[in-house]
Amino acid sequence: QYVHDSDDKRIFGVENIIPLASELSKNRKFLDLGESLLGKPIFNLFTLAGYLDDSKKGSSGGGWHRDCFYGQFKIMLYLTNVEKKNGPFQIIPKSNQFSNILKLIISGILDVNQYRIICTSN
Repeated sequence: QYVHDSDDKRIFGVENIIPLASELSKNRKFLDLGESLLGKPIFNLFTLAGYLDDSKKGSSGGGWHRDCFYGQFKIMLYLTNVEKKNGPFQIIPKSNQFSNILKLIISGILDVNQYRIICTSN
């Protein structure tokens, strides 16, 4: 009942139902690493459990998307083998920089506040 099922299966807030996930969400080493990288205090908003179903040929997060327009730190631990064919995590370098976002909006590639990017080819 807690599982969100799309391209991948997800449980948001898994730290509330699995004690080991709760320990992971409070791990000071991860928080210290995030604070060091972002240069400011951080907190864990939620812990997500994810499972990629290879038979669906989907991807983690439902395809190319932007999570947010502000600083964010994520640690991902996949519970299944992740390979090219089933959608590993990918990042577009410097796509979080405001100047690059602005260029994409001005050129018409992105709309203001657009989060999903539709890809027509692999």
